[in-house]
Amino acid sequence: MTPRNDREYLSPAPGGAGDLGTLLALLCLGSPARPFGAFAWSGGLAGALDLAWVRDGESLGAWLADAAALGLARAELPLLARAFRAAAREDYALLAQWNEWVLAGKGTRETYREEVELGGALARFARDQGLAEGFFREGARAGTPGLPWGHVALFAVLGAALGLKEPEAPALLATFLWSYFENAVAAAAKGVPLGQRESQRALLKLAPTVPGTVRAALEVADGEIGSSLPLLAIASARHEESESRMFRG
Repeated sequence: MTPRNDREYLSPAPGGAGDLGTLLALLCLGSPARPFGAFAWSGGLAGALDLAWVRDGESLGAWLADAAALGLARAELPLLARAFRAAAREDYALLAQWNEWVLAGKGTRETYREEVELGGALARFARDQGLAEGFFREGARAGTPGLPWGHVALFAVLGAALGLKEPEAPALLATFLWSYFENAVAAAAKGVPLGQRESQRALLKLAPTVPGTVRAALEVADGEIGSSLPLLAIASARHEESESRMFRG
């Protein structure tokens, strides 16, 4: 059961119409209709499908819950919170440092490419929409030479560009996590395959885990950032050599 007070971690600061503006910004950022290519990636899930570690809605839910609690809550989500704070303050040198952390934490070629390519797609989306002009003006100069901007960094930049404030970081993290769940379930719907009912059932079971995962991520100290998911790395590495690839990774 989700503790009652977890609701506060996902609610924007009170303010009437301001809440709706925040909600709309988050819906825009997390929408599966946004054309940035996540449908081509599975977050390492494709390898687990190939190995039959994920074979139905129940095993999918268990896989994703573990990936969130043991992986995202200890790495990507804490880093997203820090990246968003840096982006909101237009401290692009600090943002570049957190981007380095994200990229360094990718355990396989596939997961690294996914981070980079989704980051590039988000950057193109932002340019097309005329968003984050300050980042594009100064971010390239502040970035780490030879390293691209990844998905987490650009998600943070877009959150700031859409008007989210620092106190609304928990909602941004929840959006990122829910987007991950939604994309993974869509991938499983093709790869298992799952029917629409089972896919929706899996998502509904994952929903109550979001507040606690976000709360755990916000409590991670700098020196505690990092995760180890050996089975995910094995599945992703084996998928790189797979003869039949429905997804890039």
